[in-house]
Amino acid sequence: MQEYEFPLVFGGYDITFANDSIGFAYTDYSILYKSVDGGESWNLVLIHLQTFMISLL
Repeated sequence: MQEYEFPLVFGGYDITFANDSIGFAYTDYSILYKSVDGGESWNLVLIHLQTFMISLL
């Protein structure tokens, strides 16, 4: 299993990739990240603390 480091993480997280390059990850506290390089780096997309996400699928 691949280990990923995110710039800001609270709680657990889930990751899904649309293809070999583009992936999305979110934390339990609705912080959403996007990667365009296969998970080598991650960019913060959204912080919406009032919304609890369960899954990206």
